[in-house]
Amino acid sequence: MRRFILLHDPWLALCLASVLPGVPVATFGRARERTRFARLGIEPLLVDPPAELNTRALLEDPTVAAAIATEPALLISFKPGRRNEETAAALGARFALAPASLAGPLENKLAFADLASEAGVPVPAQASCKAAGPLAEVLPQLRRPLVAQSPRSHAGKRTFAIDSEADWDALCAALPGRPLRLAERIEGRPGTVHAVVDHEGAVLVSAPIVQVTGTPWLTPYPLGSCGNDFTWRPKPIPEPAPLIEALGAVIAKRGYRGYFGVDFVVGPEGPVLIEINPRLTASFALYAAWAPALLHAHLDAIEGRRIEPGRLPPLAGGQLIAHDLTEAPNVPLAPGRDTLAGDLQDHELATWEHPGDVVTAGYTRGRAVTRGVVVNEAGEIELDWRPA
Repeated sequence: MRRFILLHDPWLALCLASVLPGVPVATFGRARERTRFARLGIEPLLVDPPAELNTRALLEDPTVAAAIATEPALLISFKPGRRNEETAAALGARFALAPASLAGPLENKLAFADLASEAGVPVPAQASCKAAGPLAEVLPQLRRPLVAQSPRSHAGKRTFAIDSEADWDALCAALPGRPLRLAERIEGRPGTVHAVVDHEGAVLVSAPIVQVTGTPWLTPYPLGSCGNDFTWRPKPIPEPAPLIEALGAVIAKRGYRGYFGVDFVVGPEGPVLIEINPRLTASFALYAAWAPALLHAHLDAIEGRRIEPGRLPPLAGGQLIAHDLTEAPNVPLAPGRDTLAGDLQDHELATWEHPGDVVTAGYTRGRAVTRGVVVNEAGEIELDWRPA
């Protein structure tokens, strides 16, 4: 099957296109995005951008659908979904991702404890419950502070810090009776890793990556991810790779192939795994633009080939992601320097804005990308940038 990049964010599509020359691209954008793709020798299919960018809108565009249907295609996209898989199948295509029927249960926050237990990796004390009743009676065995998550939460959405009965009561009012994962909150530094697993359970894993989380001028969500530094400088420097390799072996036995991201917190006794994201993540494309081995391993695993297991070294660079902080639609970031990821020199900074005129409340307005330091050894954001 021919490969076809179908990605909702044009800047992430640019990153992957730079690693896969000649592969057709469909994304959202206008003249500015077309000019940037032209520098790679690509004439993309561009769809006029809505406030909320998503794969569904791309698949339903008649021009994009017709282009996909010309011959069988392997769609390189962000996340699987049953409806999208059905639409793609009708066009003679499939996603370069594990099927939603397999990935969905793995991503479910309520099931992660069992997955981690099978792999023998540390996770916070946690249990499933419903958003109802007095907190002291719901899960009295868990120590505060706590974190509550809906089964499908991501990027901090529907993830709640529970420090008091008042926090719990507010959550119950917002999501009455909804299923939740309630876990003890590990005090420490958040991190993430990129990983790929093949059908034999071989795992390629990145060095630990600092996860910028809950920065109030970047995200409205107190526990929301809003950036990364691909080199871990703060102490202690964790070694999560053995944990990720054990987790990869378990999900491979369940039939999973390809890329997955794992979030963790470095607690007093080392890294503690928080969740698995069996799909592409917000930092995957940028990382792959600078370390193409990650993307090639993902595609090899999806297409049934063995991958070379190992551990990727730290990378110089990273990003900060600015979300709409208001409760109403907002404007994107102002256009920045016309720079592709592969063109960035040491310590240079570029900004990539949402391609439309309006951004849905809480969604990404744009990002600052650098080949320099994002988070310094003191754990503070060092990148000299603030979204306007």
